[in-house]
Amino acid sequence: MIGTVEAFQAWAAARGFDADAVDEEDLTAALSVSAARLARLCNRNLEKVEGATHIFRLAVASERLLLPVDFLGITTVTVLTTELGADAYRPTPGIDPPIVLLLRLDGGYCPSKQDITVVGDTGYMDPLPPDLVDVAYVMTAEGMFGEQLGEVQAVSIQGIRVQMADPEARRSGLSDIILSHIKLG
Repeated sequence: MIGTVEAFQAWAAARGFDADAVDEEDLTAALSVSAARLARLCNRNLEKVEGATHIFRLAVASERLLLPVDFLGITTVTVLTTELGADAYRPTPGIDPPIVLLLRLDGGYCPSKQDITVVGDTGYMDPLPPDLVDVAYVMTAEGMFGEQLGEVQAVSIQGIRVQMADPEARRSGLSDIILSHIKLG
Protein backbone atom coordinates (compact mmCIF):
# COMPACT_ATOMS: atom_id res chain seq x y z
CA MET A 1 0.00 0.00 0.00
CA ILE A 2 1.27 3.47 -0.84
CA GLY A 3 1.16 5.78 2.14
CA THR A 4 -0.66 5.14 5.39
CA VAL A 5 -4.21 5.62 6.59
CA GLU A 6 -3.05 8.34 8.99
CA ALA A 7 -1.06 10.16 6.30
CA PHE A 8 -4.01 10.02 3.90
CA GLN A 9 -6.36 11.34 6.57
CA ALA A 10 -4.02 14.28 7.20
CA TRP A 11 -3.65 14.87 3.44
CA ALA A 12 -7.44 14.74 2.96
CA ALA A 13 -8.19 16.97 5.97
CA ALA A 14 -5.76 19.61 4.66
CA ARG A 15 -7.85 19.68 1.47
CA GLY A 16 -11.23 19.87 3.17
CA PHE A 17 -12.27 16.20 3.03
CA ASP A 18 -13.66 14.47 6.12
CA ALA A 19 -11.48 11.35 6.04
CA ASP A 20 -12.06 10.65 9.75
CA ALA A 21 -15.67 9.75 8.94
CA VAL A 22 -14.50 6.91 6.67
CA ASP A 23 -14.13 3.39 8.06
CA GLU A 24 -10.43 2.55 8.44
CA GLU A 25 -10.86 -0.85 6.76
CA ASP A 26 -12.58 0.76 3.77
CA LEU A 27 -9.84 3.39 3.57
CA THR A 28 -7.10 0.74 3.71
CA ALA A 29 -8.81 -1.15 0.89
CA ALA A 30 -9.19 2.04 -1.17
CA LEU A 31 -5.50 2.91 -0.70
CA SER A 32 -4.54 -0.60 -1.83
CA VAL A 33 -6.71 -0.34 -4.94
CA SER A 34 -5.21 3.07 -5.77
CA ALA A 35 -1.68 1.70 -5.31
CA ALA A 36 -2.43 -1.19 -7.67
CA ARG A 37 -3.96 1.14 -10.29
CA LEU A 38 -0.99 3.48 -10.07
CA ALA A 39 1.48 0.60 -10.40
CA ARG A 40 -0.32 -0.56 -13.56
CA LEU A 41 -0.30 2.96 -15.00
CA CYS A 42 3.43 3.30 -14.31
CA ASN A 43 4.13 -0.23 -15.59
CA ARG A 44 6.26 -1.03 -12.54
CA ASN A 45 6.06 -2.39 -9.02
CA LEU A 46 6.12 0.72 -6.87
CA GLU A 47 6.33 -0.91 -3.47
CA LYS A 48 9.43 -2.42 -1.91
CA VAL A 49 9.72 -6.21 -1.82
CA GLU A 50 12.71 -7.45 0.19
CA GLY A 51 14.74 -10.44 -0.93
CA ALA A 52 12.93 -11.00 -4.22
CA THR A 53 14.31 -13.60 -6.63
CA HIS A 54 13.92 -13.14 -10.37
CA ILE A 55 15.03 -15.75 -12.90
CA PHE A 56 15.08 -14.78 -16.56
CA ARG A 57 16.87 -15.40 -19.85
CA LEU A 58 18.40 -13.10 -22.43
CA ALA A 59 17.52 -13.55 -26.09
CA VAL A 60 21.07 -12.52 -27.13
CA ALA A 61 24.34 -12.89 -25.20
CA SER A 62 25.48 -9.54 -23.83
CA GLU A 63 27.72 -7.82 -21.31
CA ARG A 64 24.68 -5.72 -20.42
CA LEU A 65 21.92 -7.26 -18.36
CA LEU A 66 18.57 -5.49 -18.73
CA LEU A 67 16.64 -6.41 -15.60
CA PRO A 68 12.99 -7.46 -15.93
CA VAL A 69 11.97 -5.51 -12.83
CA ASP A 70 13.26 -2.46 -10.94
CA PHE A 71 15.71 -3.26 -8.17
CA LEU A 72 16.46 -1.03 -5.19
CA GLY A 73 19.53 -3.09 -4.34
CA ILE A 74 21.14 -6.29 -5.59
CA THR A 75 22.28 -9.04 -3.26
CA THR A 76 23.46 -11.66 -5.78
CA VAL A 77 23.66 -12.26 -9.50
CA THR A 78 24.04 -15.85 -10.67
CA VAL A 79 24.72 -16.76 -14.29
CA LEU A 80 23.93 -20.44 -14.90
CA THR A 81 25.34 -21.84 -11.64
CA THR A 82 28.13 -19.29 -11.09
CA GLU A 83 27.50 -16.53 -8.58
CA LEU A 84 29.18 -13.32 -9.70
CA GLY A 85 31.13 -11.29 -7.18
CA ALA A 86 29.97 -7.77 -6.44
CA ASP A 87 32.97 -6.45 -8.40
CA ALA A 88 31.89 -8.36 -11.55
CA TYR A 89 29.04 -5.96 -12.39
CA ARG A 90 27.77 -2.48 -11.69
CA PRO A 91 24.45 -0.73 -12.10
CA THR A 92 24.44 1.54 -15.10
CA PRO A 93 24.14 4.41 -15.87
CA GLY A 94 24.53 5.22 -12.15
CA ILE A 95 24.01 3.75 -8.73
CA ASP A 96 20.77 5.47 -7.77
CA PRO A 97 17.68 3.25 -7.70
CA PRO A 98 15.83 2.04 -9.50
CA ILE A 99 18.45 -0.30 -10.92
CA VAL A 100 17.27 -1.48 -14.33
CA LEU A 101 20.52 -2.38 -16.08
CA LEU A 102 23.74 -4.12 -15.00
CA LEU A 103 27.04 -3.98 -16.86
CA ARG A 104 29.48 -6.90 -16.57
CA LEU A 105 32.91 -5.59 -15.53
CA ASP A 106 34.78 -8.88 -15.42
CA GLY A 107 34.99 -9.31 -19.19
CA GLY A 108 32.30 -11.96 -19.16
CA TYR A 109 29.01 -12.10 -20.99
CA CYS A 110 25.60 -13.15 -19.86
CA PRO A 111 24.72 -16.05 -22.16
CA SER A 112 21.58 -16.23 -24.20
CA LYS A 113 18.79 -18.64 -23.36
CA GLN A 114 20.35 -19.61 -20.01
CA ASP A 115 19.05 -18.92 -16.51
CA ILE A 116 20.20 -15.71 -14.89
CA THR A 117 19.11 -15.25 -11.29
CA VAL A 118 19.08 -11.85 -9.60
CA VAL A 119 18.25 -11.56 -5.90
CA GLY A 120 17.67 -8.29 -4.12
CA ASP A 121 15.14 -5.75 -2.99
CA THR A 122 12.74 -4.75 -5.75
CA GLY A 123 10.58 -1.68 -6.12
CA TYR A 124 10.73 1.72 -7.73
CA MET A 125 12.16 4.02 -5.06
CA ASP A 126 12.24 3.85 -1.29
CA PRO A 127 10.67 6.07 -0.19
CA LEU A 128 8.41 6.71 -3.14
CA PRO A 129 8.57 10.17 -4.68
CA PRO A 130 6.05 12.46 -2.94
CA ASP A 131 4.29 13.24 -6.21
CA LEU A 132 3.39 9.57 -6.70
CA VAL A 133 2.08 9.35 -3.14
CA ASP A 134 -0.04 12.44 -3.80
CA VAL A 135 -1.37 10.90 -7.03
CA ALA A 136 -2.33 7.75 -5.11
CA TYR A 137 -4.10 9.96 -2.55
CA VAL A 138 -6.03 11.80 -5.28
CA MET A 139 -7.06 8.43 -6.77
CA THR A 140 -8.18 7.30 -3.31
CA ALA A 141 -10.11 10.54 -2.81
CA GLU A 142 -11.91 9.90 -6.12
CA GLY A 143 -13.17 6.60 -4.75
CA MET A 144 -13.91 7.75 -1.22
CA PHE A 145 -15.22 11.30 -1.74
CA GLY A 146 -16.50 11.32 -5.33
CA GLU A 147 -19.39 13.67 -4.67
CA GLN A 148 -17.25 16.03 -2.58
CA LEU A 149 -14.49 16.49 -5.18
CA GLY A 150 -16.27 19.48 -6.68
CA GLU A 151 -15.96 21.31 -3.36
CA VAL A 152 -12.15 21.30 -3.66
CA GLN A 153 -11.14 23.38 -6.66
CA ALA A 154 -7.61 22.09 -7.15
CA VAL A 155 -4.59 20.54 -5.50
CA SER A 156 -0.99 21.29 -6.32
CA ILE A 157 1.37 18.34 -6.79
CA GLN A 158 5.02 19.21 -7.44
CA GLY A 159 4.00 22.49 -9.02
CA ILE A 160 1.33 20.96 -11.26
CA ARG A 161 -2.18 22.21 -10.52
CA VAL A 162 -4.66 19.32 -10.64
CA GLN A 163 -8.26 20.42 -11.10
CA MET A 164 -10.42 18.32 -8.78
CA ALA A 165 -13.91 19.42 -9.83
CA ASP A 166 -13.57 18.45 -13.50
CA PRO A 167 -12.90 14.69 -13.98
CA GLU A 168 -11.28 15.16 -17.40
CA ALA A 169 -8.96 17.92 -16.17
CA ARG A 170 -8.16 15.84 -13.07
CA ARG A 171 -7.16 12.83 -15.21
CA SER A 172 -5.08 15.05 -17.47
CA GLY A 173 -3.23 16.61 -14.52
CA LEU A 174 -2.55 13.23 -12.94
CA SER A 175 -1.33 11.88 -16.29
CA ASP A 176 1.18 14.73 -16.54
CA ILE A 177 2.61 13.74 -13.15
CA ILE A 178 2.63 9.98 -13.80
CA LEU A 179 4.35 10.40 -17.17
CA SER A 180 7.83 10.86 -15.70
CA HIS A 181 7.48 7.62 -13.70
CA ILE A 182 6.33 5.27 -16.46
CA LYS A 183 8.63 2.35 -17.21
CA LEU A 184 8.83 1.74 -20.93
CA GLY A 185 9.08 -1.74 -22.31
